Amino acid sequence: MAILRNLRYKAVSDWGSPFSPRPNSRLALAADPGDAAGRVQSLSMFFEVVAAGDVGALHRHPTDEAIYIEDGELEVRIGDRVEMIGPGDVAFVPRTVPHGWRNLGPSALRFRAVFASDLIGMERLARTPELDEKPDPQQIAWIDVRAALTRS
Repeated sequence: MAILRNLRYKAVSDWGSPFSPRPNSRLALAADPGDAAGRVQSLSMFFEVVAAGDVGALHRHPTDEAIYIEDGELEVRIGDRVEMIGPGDVAFVPRTVPHGWRNLGPSALRFRAVFASDLIGMERLARTPELDEKPDPQQIAWIDVRAALTRS
């Protein structure tokens, strides 16, 4: 059991994310570091401030995900479905379903993502041509949220 205070936001690329660099977006991670009472291993959270125009390229995870929009509007693609979601909306993404998103608004937006694990597998399925990304899509990459927090 733990209480995390004062989440630490850093540039998305500073976390070693296999996503697009998104130099103007910031990300904070949360996972239970545990204590004598135990540790929650089946959940982690991403808190992101997404800059205007930033894109989460098409990808998928081997775990379920829920995305909550705090403010702003996000164009989200889940499988073949594309919709705008806004404040108070939640999008559920089943494991292995391709999904991606784009901030089409004129300003930054805030969203939260909850994952059913503290070890997040991420398989990129597309590049982000708008950002002139050089690397090709990659095989599955793993983000150990707890380890990333220890390094920060």
